[in-house]
Amino acid sequence: MNEISENVIQLPSDRVIITRAATVNQKDDLNTLTQHIAYLDKIFESFQMNTQQSSQAEVCDMCGGNHLNHECDSLA
Repeated sequence: MNEISENVIQLPSDRVIITRAATVNQKDDLNTLTQHIAYLDKIFESFQMNTQQSSQAEVCDMCGGNHLNHECDSLA
């Protein structure tokens, strides 16, 4: 037996490695992760839109309001 096991170790292996298919739990985990990423993407886009809108807001030189000078009601 020892002699056989030593010879087997020295011989090159022609074994084919078979990968197993994803299980149902792995697919569920992947779907859950995909949903979380989509949710975080929406939050990030919302954050970007709010940041762009707040940076575009200007203070009116006439009244100090949160609008552009030419939109000021005090000019009317």
